[in-house]
Amino acid sequence: MTSSALRPAVPLLVIIIAGCIVAAIGNGIRTSFGLFTLPMTSDLGLSREGWGMAMAIQNPARGIAQPFAGAFADRVGTACTVAAGGALYALGLVLMAFSPNAAIMTLTGGVITGVGIAICSFSVVMAAFGRAVPAEKRSLIFGVATAASSFGQFAFAPISRGFINAFGWQTALIYLGAMLLLIIPLSYALRGRSERTAGRWRCRFFRPCRAPGAMAPIGCW
Repeated sequence: MTSSALRPAVPLLVIIIAGCIVAAIGNGIRTSFGLFTLPMTSDLGLSREGWGMAMAIQNPARGIAQPFAGAFADRVGTACTVAAGGALYALGLVLMAFSPNAAIMTLTGGVITGVGIAICSFSVVMAAFGRAVPAEKRSLIFGVATAASSFGQFAFAPISRGFINAFGWQTALIYLGAMLLLIIPLSYALRGRSERTAGRWRCRFFRPCRAPGAMAPIGCW
């Protein structure tokens, strides 16, 4: 492979900045959901248990969707994957704003939002960094990206609270969903996909798999 084939499609600094903003937005909005507990349960008549279950469903939804998101990113590229995840994440928030009961809230705020979070997650962004960043700088850049993701939690707590106080929880969710759409243009900087290493198992869902001679996961052939 030539050096030009290995060169990032966009400048490295642009990739890092775009990836850090994506991580900050995605993680920051996710961690601000607790601020919606009191206004949403009060207005919708939800119990704390019903609201808590809807939010708790996000975790298994994310966990189940994450391997498929990684495989999808390997197949079609990180940019398309992150953009699709950002759009689904935003859709989940908008639908949350119009969810009338706990069952619908579990579907919109739990399943749809959880899958969207997984598809545009921090780990997918880190894969793009791993491709573009030279090996000797990866530890530093991964640390910067982790800090950016944590900064999102710090930044979006007052933003979300301000939206709720100024506009109400429904409009606040819609505004946060609109902010998530910023992920779509930012994902362009992360385009590219991982190359399959020769001599390894090919796998529908988890690539690359273990080398021949090791126990292969279900789904490999």
